[in-house]
Amino acid sequence: MASSVRVFVAITLIAAIAISSFAIGAMAGSNLEYMVGDENGWSVGTDYQAWAQGKEFYVGDLLVFKYREGAHNVHQVDEASFIQCAPPTTSAPLTSGNDAIKLRQPGNNYFLCSIDSHCATGNLKLMVTVLPQVPAPPNTIFPFLPAPPIPDDLPQVPAPPYNLPHFSAAGHARFDYFAWIVAACVVLVMIPVSSGFLRDGLPIKVYDY
Repeated sequence: MASSVRVFVAITLIAAIAISSFAIGAMAGSNLEYMVGDENGWSVGTDYQAWAQGKEFYVGDLLVFKYREGAHNVHQVDEASFIQCAPPTTSAPLTSGNDAIKLRQPGNNYFLCSIDSHCATGNLKLMVTVLPQVPAPPNTIFPFLPAPPIPDDLPQVPAPPYNLPHFSAAGHARFDYFAWIVAACVVLVMIPVSSGFLRDGLPIKVYDY
């Protein structure tokens, strides 16, 4: 009984470490979703350059533009069109009111609304600087590094005798009880922690440019 409990505890601990390693790696390599304007959404009168200031955008991140359908639209344009607040005639606007654009190109990315004078007088435009995607860090929990070489001239020192402690039947019972508690706590803690790194997808259409 005691040996089976010890095996169960060992397996549980190994599984917990593996889940943590996977979750941390997924979080480090995952892309982020930004709600443009936060609670203001995509609306006239919001300072979007102030909103973007201090944020780091990477290739693969999502910009989500939320607005009342029909009130605005979203164009991704070049710098000249951005300055003039006039998208090219070939540019097809996004109009769903819940548009998500995946950032594909590093450098400056430009977005604007072409309805009426929302861009020119309502400041309904956004420029973000996109950085190249950062690779996920290597797994440092089990690096499996080679052992350093051992010199040949080290003196041979005999190991001191070690006597394993002897457990009585009552001691074994206490150990079994404690082992089950440890295993249960590890499982209860690791499941919500690891699942917290995984986020649900947005109920939106993602546009690739």
